[in-house]
Amino acid sequence: MQLTIDTKISAAKNASGRFDKAKKLKRKLEGTKKAITEMEEKLRKEVKPETKKKTEIKIIDRKQEWFEKFKWFYTSLGLLVVGGRDAQTNDEAVKSHANPEDPVFHTEMPGSPFCIIQLEGKKQVDKKSLDETAQFCASNSRAWREQLNPCEVMEVKREQLKKTGGLKAGSWMVLGKRNLYRVTLKLALGVTDDFLIMCGPLSAVEAKCTPICVLTPGDTTKEEVAKHVRDMIEKKMKLRFSTDTILRALPPGSCHLNPA
Repeated sequence: MQLTIDTKISAAKNASGRFDKAKKLKRKLEGTKKAITEMEEKLRKEVKPETKKKTEIKIIDRKQEWFEKFKWFYTSLGLLVVGGRDAQTNDEAVKSHANPEDPVFHTEMPGSPFCIIQLEGKKQVDKKSLDETAQFCASNSRAWREQLNPCEVMEVKREQLKKTGGLKAGSWMVLGKRNLYRVTLKLALGVTDDFLIMCGPLSAVEAKCTPICVLTPGDTTKEEVAKHVRDMIEKKMKLRFSTDTILRALPPGSCHLNPA
């Protein structure tokens, strides 16, 4: 390091002059640091961090399909099954939506929908569809509400059902041989590709839907379950259904709910 000394002045004045210069340089350095800090803060305010786009929730509002008037589901192999919601729709399902050879299911005790597999001209039906429909029929019957598990279900042909003058609405006389099934009460709920809420046997829901939850008889009211299911669908699929739409799909009684 080289130092320049003014020989015309004393050593004390030389030292004082250098001290003054050092103070000026220090002030300049502090001013520069402050300017840099202010510039960085200004840039931070002007260049806002990229914000994440909020995922929009799609509200489902559509025209109902004809079969939604009934209890319904699609079997694993794509056969439509419809069943009555009450005495009037039980009669309508049998009278208007069952051909003579279509399989019809009903529990061995009163308080059950008549559930019809829509064969649509097919001569035979696969065993899995029969088993799924038996479980669906039992799970939408009085057995669910009373937690009568397992439940016995009969299968007959539409042509074996007769309506006599003394039978009240929703009741039919069964003639001839019956095939019997002993099934557990269990359903699953999911959303189809065309935004239908489908509640049916787990195997059918997994084949046709995005599964949401599994239902068994329990202690949680249908209204509470419907709200939980609505929230689960919204969280998982970003779709919003009304609780009334979900309520119509649920079995007839309190439930225990598990995620699918």
